[in-house]
Amino acid sequence: MNESNLLKQSGNYVYFPHQIYRDFLSAKYIVKYTAADNVDGIWNSRMFPQAIIRHISELDGQMWSNTAKLVSDDAKGKANDIKYNQIFNLISSYQCEDADYTCLDLTNVRLPKLPNGDISLRNSDISDYSIGCEKDRIPYYNILIFSDDNDWLVGFQNSIMTIWNVETGNRVGEWRLSAQPYSVSFENNFLYLKIKSRQHDEIIAFELNDNVWIVNTENKPDKSSIRFNRVDKSGKAVSRDKELMAGSAPDGLTRICYKGGQIKHILSSRRTVLQSASISSNGSHAVTLDYEIENDQRKIQMWDITHKKKQMERFCPGNTQNVYMLATGDWILGKTDDRFWCWNWSDEDNFYYLEAEPLSNSNMKYSSYENKILYYDGNGLVLFDLDSKVKNVLTSNYSYIPENLSQAAFLPNGKLAMVDEHERKVIFNSIRNDRLMKVNSEKLCKIRGIYAFDKEPFIAVATSNGLVSMYHTGTGQRTRKLETHSNPRIIAWNDQKMAVACVSSYSKVIVFRYFSWDNGRKGNWYEAGPRISIEGEILDVSFNYENEELIIITSLGRIYYLSDLFCDYHAQTQIINSFNIGAYDFSGVICDEHIKEELLMNGCKGNLA
Repeated sequence: MNESNLLKQSGNYVYFPHQIYRDFLSAKYIVKYTAADNVDGIWNSRMFPQAIIRHISELDGQMWSNTAKLVSDDAKGKANDIKYNQIFNLISSYQCEDADYTCLDLTNVRLPKLPNGDISLRNSDISDYSIGCEKDRIPYYNILIFSDDNDWLVGFQNSIMTIWNVETGNRVGEWRLSAQPYSVSFENNFLYLKIKSRQHDEIIAFELNDNVWIVNTENKPDKSSIRFNRVDKSGKAVSRDKELMAGSAPDGLTRICYKGGQIKHILSSRRTVLQSASISSNGSHAVTLDYEIENDQRKIQMWDITHKKKQMERFCPGNTQNVYMLATGDWILGKTDDRFWCWNWSDEDNFYYLEAEPLSNSNMKYSSYENKILYYDGNGLVLFDLDSKVKNVLTSNYSYIPENLSQAAFLPNGKLAMVDEHERKVIFNSIRNDRLMKVNSEKLCKIRGIYAFDKEPFIAVATSNGLVSMYHTGTGQRTRKLETHSNPRIIAWNDQKMAVACVSSYSKVIVFRYFSWDNGRKGNWYEAGPRISIEGEILDVSFNYENEELIIITSLGRIYYLSDLFCDYHAQTQIINSFNIGAYDFSGVICDEHIKEELLMNGCKGNLA
């Protein structure tokens, strides 16, 4: 017997825990003694613990033969409530490319996240839960607590306690208590809970190293020796060293983050969670970035927004934090820890790193003219052609380039409007007489974004006081102030219909539209917002010109399609990334019509008619 099945290392210590040996022997018994006449007794009597499942996979090689085939054949055509444990154990233990998932009731199990394959699901039942799109909300943990050494995070949802390993993000277990604790304490690898009861306060202890309840009287702690702290019911926690934060939101998202905000682990989410998303300025294409890292890579999904369908998937460097679509939709930009990469939409082999960080025109958009971007290098301000990789130094083209240039946008004539971060001014040359102009009536406010309309002589300037101001690019005069009611963080523009969409808070968006009458001599700006609840944090918005729609992508993996001016609801797509949808053939699968629609929009294989 290989000693790796018996020994476990923790820090500088190597020890021989009997639990590992016990789980190994259990797995070996299951694999060796499963036969046609005892499948139900062994595989359906209970759900196997994860430790046993891991050993089964190692012992039997995850191959769909012998044991796996026996268990699968026994469950075919039988209802999930009869064979639930058996199907769960089967799917968890054997995840391989030659799996046979036909004629199974998979409504209460997740489809495995296989790297590739062509696995048939013919005559199998699936549900929202199977594809990671269930409607039920995951519990909201109103109490979260880090252990003093940051090894553990404990959460409480009513009387249910859950413990996670902070380093791995794995859930250790879940326990139901008599009530929710009102005080807690961590001491010497023990978690102590104080719970109110009718007669007296009850103290329960939990050993975090071995996950063993202390229930016998002689091991109960002396109340006077424990320093209890009252719990905070805000759904948030900060580690003692201030390096980690944890939070649970009512929409079902519970996560651990570093102090800078970067996600360390997603502990639970009601649906898909995205790291980043971006939509092209014309709304034709979008790209979404998974939060999960696999084999030092992150998956990006590429969307044809006009036809509401996923086109393809690719894998980018795992340290990619954000993705951005170029205005034309021909290129994807990615930001890693220390540099930027660019990737051609149509040519998967056309991938390379940029020499410098591109200049943006707002918080979520990078300035581009056709397929050219702006950045600074040793020669000054450069216009770089992503297609040809040709540089054009622009420094000599302008009489004045601000020393503190922070943002830039292209005017319709190809000239630049630039933001001087120090002066808090937008600088450009008049389209009438080429006179240098500096605008921003909100002198004390930081400029959040700028945009020049193609068909109208205006440039829009968003400032940190919640205003979007319209300046005439010929005279420099401010002609209109739009109140967004808060600090806009994402701004999108519609050239064809003279409209502006502003995202301020977590999930709030406002659309301002210009309406004129009297043959265009008179007009005014009006505002509208979605009449439906937007689920999750808004990651990007844009206008799709062809379908006349406003597109919204959120952190919970929703793509919303609304009417562009009045925000009436049209449709939505639930992004599926809980498993690799391309590894399955969905021909002949049994499911509700709305699940078929979601699968088709996510680019599934097979005939779902």
